[in-house]
This record gives sequence, C-alpha cells and structure tokens, in this order.
Amino acid sequence: MRSEFSKVTIFRAIIGCGIIQVLMAMMSQWMSASAVIELSWGVEAICYFMMSAYIIWQSTYRLKTFKKDIEGLQNKELLLCVLLVFMTQYFMSVGGYQVVLSILFYTNERLAIQVYEEPLLRFSSQQDLLFACITVSILVPIFEEFLFRGVILSRFMNWFSMIGALGLMALCFGVLHGVDFIGATIFGFLCGMLYLKFENIWAPILVHLLNNALTCLSFSLRQEVHPSLATLTQSYIDHQFKEGLVLLSVGMILLFFTIKRLNLVRLE
Repeated sequence: MRSEFSKVTIFRAIIGCGIIQVLMAMMSQWMSASAVIELSWGVEAICYFMMSAYIIWQSTYRLKTFKKDIEGLQNKELLLCVLLVFMTQYFMSVGGYQVVLSILFYTNERLAIQVYEEPLLRFSSQQDLLFACITVSILVPIFEEFLFRGVILSRFMNWFSMIGALGLMALCFGVLHGVDFIGATIFGFLCGMLYLKFENIWAPILVHLLNNALTCLSFSLRQEVHPSLATLTQSYIDHQFKEGLVLLSVGMILLFFTIKRLNLVRLE
C-alpha cells in the first residue's frame, strides 16, 4: 500500500473546513432557520473555493499516477465492486431514510416535516439547485475522497491496524455528515475498502460521484411535487415504512456480499 498525500499544512486546513461545517450545524440549534441557511451558503462558498484549490493542487501532485489510475477504471473487477458499493449505499440510504421518516411522522409529525423539507428549503430556487448539483455532484465527492480516503485513511494506517484505520476514518466521515451518520459511516467504510483493494483513489471517487448525482436528481424531482401534509403523512405511515423495510433488507444483503467481495484483500 503506497503512502499518499502527507502535506501537513493542507491536512490541517481541510480539517479546519470540516470543523467549520460542524459548527454551522451546532449554530442551527439557537439561530433561526433562514439565518443559518443564508450564512451557511456564504461559508460553504468559501469551503468550495478551498476545495477547488485543493483539488487542483492535488491533481498536479498526482500527475505521475493519474493516467495509470484512470486506465485502472477499465478493470472489470473494479467496476463490479463500484457497482456493488453504489447499490448497497442506494438501498440502505433510501430504505433507512424512509423507515426513519415514517417513524417520525407517526411519533413527531413536526420534526418529520422539518427533516423532509430541510433540503427543499436549501434548494428553494433553480440557481441554488444548480449550484448545489455542481458542487455536491462533482466537487464534494472528489474533495471528500482525497481527504478521507487519501489523507486521513493513509495517516491512520501509519498508527493503527488496517481494520482500526478503516473504522476510525469511517466514523470521522459519518460525523461530518451529521444526521446521516449511520449511512455515511457505512458508506465511508465501503469506500475505504474499495480504495485499499485497488489502490486507486478514482474507484471511490466514481461511486461517490454516482451517489451524489442521484441525490441531486431526487432533490430536483421533489421540487416538482408538493403533496399536502395529510397526504404526505398518510403516505409515509401506510406505504413508505413497508417499502423502506424492503429496501433496507435488500441493502443489508448487498452489504454482506459487498464486504465479502471487497474482503478479498487481506485485512490485518
């Protein structure tokens, strides 16, 4: 396993961006939603600029292996593993979201509405949605993979066993994603295994791009649908919960086979 991206200054700067995002989430507890949303976009714009600069810098650093890594994406085994990770993440995230939201609609309708509408409020205009799709679908996946799989995982492997490094990296990834902690932790662990198996940073980048692009597409479609509160509540209580359980069950089965497939690389 080759060592990658050990620039201390860059590492600390990127961690700083993560801390800013965590602080933004904490601020939402005592500030109005509109203020948080407005301030969040300003902070995120700075973070995205730093992401872009980091990606450009990192790309020049990796020019020697870039061609080899891209050619490696033609590996059929790699593409199969990418597909498995993507499908596992899709079924588990969608299924888990529907189950959790259905329970919230049954127990705490007000909180359920907030969870349901939060992404729609952030993407309330076509300009916001377009900006989000560009950043979330392209910049964010590349940035997060360089950071978590390239920097953090590589550093943790110098200090811990491979399993320990994977677990800690996945937890860090999950914490940064807040509400979606469990799903993001599992996704981070699978992306880490994918990276270690093929030693190609573009393998997890590819699956991350697909995952985030699908998320943006779902937000776009939800912008066109405006169900009433009663219809929404009844739908989640009567149908979405059962569908979510089915999707989550399929995701758990896929998770087993995906880890088994990726575990062909020996974990110390």
